[in-house]
Amino acid sequence: MSMVIEIKKEMIGAETTNSVNSRELWTNLGIKKQFGNWIKHQIESLGLEENTDYVTFTQKVNRQTLKEYVLTLDMAKHIAMASRTEKGKEVRKYFIEAEKKLTQVQTQQNDILPAIVEMAKVNQQIVQSNQELISNITEMNKGLHQMLAGFANMQQDLKTIKRDVVIINGGLNMCADQTIKIRETQDGLHPKSIDLIREYINNRAKVLCDGTDTNFQSITRAIYSYINSEFGVSSYYHLKNVDLEGALKMIENINIKA
Repeated sequence: MSMVIEIKKEMIGAETTNSVNSRELWTNLGIKKQFGNWIKHQIESLGLEENTDYVTFTQKVNRQTLKEYVLTLDMAKHIAMASRTEKGKEVRKYFIEAEKKLTQVQTQQNDILPAIVEMAKVNQQIVQSNQELISNITEMNKGLHQMLAGFANMQQDLKTIKRDVVIINGGLNMCADQTIKIRETQDGLHPKSIDLIREYINNRAKVLCDGTDTNFQSITRAIYSYINSEFGVSSYYHLKNVDLEGALKMIENINIKA
């Protein structure tokens, strides 16, 4: 006999239990009696209690409102056996075999669950490690950028010195203007001072921006341009040590809107 009785988890009373639709049970038992009369007779004759052995609900089929009964699997087996027919025996056997398979599946799920939880933990650890790795790479790139900027500044200073030095008769002879330029180069900002100016500018831009990355970058560029213009340099890298304190105060008090 080919069974078409779906076993589902349903809330009956205060518990979720394996259940079947009584109309499907009625169909597979081959009952000739009208469904409504049959199910009421089963409830009365077997003393079934609502919200303990079964629950009811209504649904519309072809503009008719039908009352449906959902039975616990145990009660469905009991009704099948009480029918005292061959189909009743087959249905009960079907329920027993189906319940065994459901139990096996549940057992397998319970066995697999700890492994799934452990895999989730490992995955979380991998994600955290990747985040730390990305953070470290970001910091390394930032440090490399600062080193390259300092190296470029040193190269520019070296070119200026070479340009201003005049070799005469095997010796070095420098005019007054050239000496002043070299002295200004020697009085240039220390790399730590350059980092400090950059930090002040970033902090001030965060205060002035509207929270978006685009606005933050726009304000940052505006502050750089303002400082360069006020001190007459092409880049804040070329500020002198004597300008450091004034530049920091100016950055703290600047009010630029992008």
